Parts: sequence; structure tokens; C-alpha cells
Amino acid sequence: MKNLWLFQEGRIAILCRLAGCDTARGCDLTACLKMKRPLLSHHLAALRDRGIIEERREGREKYYRIRPEKKDFVTQVIRVVG
Repeated sequence: MKNLWLFQEGRIAILCRLAGCDTARGCDLTACLKMKRPLLSHHLAALRDRGIIEERREGREKYYRIRPEKKDFVTQVIRVVG
């Protein structure tokens, strides 16, 4: 039960979106998930702080992806909530 923090609608939506692509820009996630920037940032920070996703910056843009070693875990989580 230690991963209950993960099972929030916003976090699951982010993981589902990232699972379907290699990387995604923060502004693209905001648009496709119809989530306000502060809430998106909050969820991304929680996922990043726990080592599920990683971010990289190119200029003013931030790109997010699921850490390669966590892809199987994310796939399992998506199946559970699917």
C-alpha cells in the first residue's frame, strides 16, 4: 500500500500519456490533459521526486519521460487502473 500516492487521477493521466510516447513537453501535457499548469507541475514533481519520471530542459522547454527502468512498473500500474 506504499504506492497509494500514485493512484491519483492526474498522476495516472500523466503516466498514461507518457507511456504512449518517448517524451512530452510540459505545455503539451497541459493542453492534452486539460490540466492547469500549477496542478500539472505538482503531479510532475511528485512523479519526478519518486524516480518514476525524469525531466530535461532545452532552452525554456521542459521535456518529460518515464525513466527506462520504471517502464515495467508504469505498465503494471496502468493495467491495474485500466
